[in-house]
Amino acid sequence: MQEYRFLFQRSWRVVICLAAFCGGLTTHAAEPRRTLSKTLRPPDSVSGPGVTITYEAVVFDPAEPIPMIGNPKWDTSTPESTLKAVFLANRQANTNLIIQGFVPADREKIRNMIMQPDVLEKNTTLYARLAKVSLLQKLFYGDYLILTTSQEDTKGAQWRASYVFKMTPEGWLITNELAADRVYSQLVEMIAPKSPEKAK
Repeated sequence: MQEYRFLFQRSWRVVICLAAFCGGLTTHAAEPRRTLSKTLRPPDSVSGPGVTITYEAVVFDPAEPIPMIGNPKWDTSTPESTLKAVFLANRQANTNLIIQGFVPADREKIRNMIMQPDVLEKNTTLYARLAKVSLLQKLFYGDYLILTTSQEDTKGAQWRASYVFKMTPEGWLITNELAADRVYSQLVEMIAPKSPEKAK
């Protein structure tokens, strides 16, 4: 939360709007959306002014499972279909589809990493340990769409993870373009904390 410390020193309430109705955002297919919000405050602070992030999302209720077995069906018509294919590709060490799942600007970097035998082995092992992955929500942020998932490994540890997608001539693909975006980093830390939850 360090990026927003300067805002907490102010006396007014700052609202960062990420919803589609804020203007200047890409129009997506009509889906049942919810307006969600979260107020962020400094550590150990439970009162006083904070930063309220308001965003618009499609909530999967119930959560939509991502298949853990089967052959990847390469379909980039939606972020959901791309993510399902990429998950299976990672579990099966299908390097071609893993690389193809990213926007062209990211592919060289991904290729250089994933083609290293030790990296590929660790990545495949990591995905093999996943016992359950489900889609929780789809968030709209400018030209990007963020999918948040709940994940559980074979030992019962649970956590959330988010993936950023962008529409390209090849369809919806994963992108790292928001890696340095301060608003995005705060938002993801809010909806998908980095620290895994304890096993049940």
